[in-house]
Amino acid sequence: MKRAFLLVLLAFGFSLSAHSEYQIIDLMIPNAGYHDYKTLSINNNSQVCGFFCTEKGHRKPFLLDPQSGLQEIEVEWPNGPLKLNNNGVVAGSCDIRDEKGMYKGCAIFLWSRENGFKQIVNTSSPSRILSLNDSNQVIYATGNSFRNSKLFLWDNGFSNDISDLFCDSAINNKGEMFGYNPNTCWLEFYNSKEGTFEKMLFFKGECYVLALTDTGIAAGKLWGMPLEYGFRWSREKGMELLEGFQPTAIGANGEMFGIGADGWLAFEKNGEIVNFNNYLGLAFDPSTPWVFISAITSINDKGEIVGTAHKDYRLSNPHAVLIKKRPS
Repeated sequence: MKRAFLLVLLAFGFSLSAHSEYQIIDLMIPNAGYHDYKTLSINNNSQVCGFFCTEKGHRKPFLLDPQSGLQEIEVEWPNGPLKLNNNGVVAGSCDIRDEKGMYKGCAIFLWSRENGFKQIVNTSSPSRILSLNDSNQVIYATGNSFRNSKLFLWDNGFSNDISDLFCDSAINNKGEMFGYNPNTCWLEFYNSKEGTFEKMLFFKGECYVLALTDTGIAAGKLWGMPLEYGFRWSREKGMELLEGFQPTAIGANGEMFGIGADGWLAFEKNGEIVNFNNYLGLAFDPSTPWVFISAITSINDKGEIVGTAHKDYRLSNPHAVLIKKRPS
């Protein structure tokens, strides 16, 4: 009986560790994302942006470049997620405060190594970045709630109110947009070349749009029903609903990572939701110090993934990591 159990265990361990074509690389960022590890983003040049925590506990944005190394983005009072495009431009938001630290409003900014920090918009209410493309077009929202938010598209120095069109949206490098129209309760695709809208799904509830890829694939989450649904839309397959799946990253070919119905990190493979930690088989691989991956937040077109990994099951001391396939 013991021998049979051992053989079954070995067979199970071998089947899990067979996916060791992935390598996990510590990005060596001090206390990366200790307060908000879900903000890591990677572009097609393998640059990574996110937040790290200083020794005094302050949250600081950074850009990590494979050639130039780690650079802190000099901005005071950062308050929301960051977006990174393929030109190394970072978009974010920060509080505006007086000498006494009193809140006076919010600013939307762009930053790059070449041009430094540029404040592009001031708002009187809390604001956050939703999307950024390679033309430095920015979609941002003002307000504290989904229904009460106002959406704007900043383009070449001008902010256009698009609240009548969308209450949550993403933009790709073609200038196309995908979002939820609160007035009609339709998820819609905007074709910038033709100036037309296409209705994709009628839905009464709330919607979070994660991204719209350059290949025309959109992903996000719908809720307000008895169950939450992740969704993926493409022109070829239409609208796909994934019950209980909350996508957190999508690749150019539509591959998705997110949180499964059981609360664990998962990825979608051919319509099936697979536990990613089980797929990697970290617990059965003595060659790696990593035991658990808690978040995947971005994928670039090369298939490089960034997320958060841990060396113990207490999930203490999170590490920002790069996950990619080993050279064949």
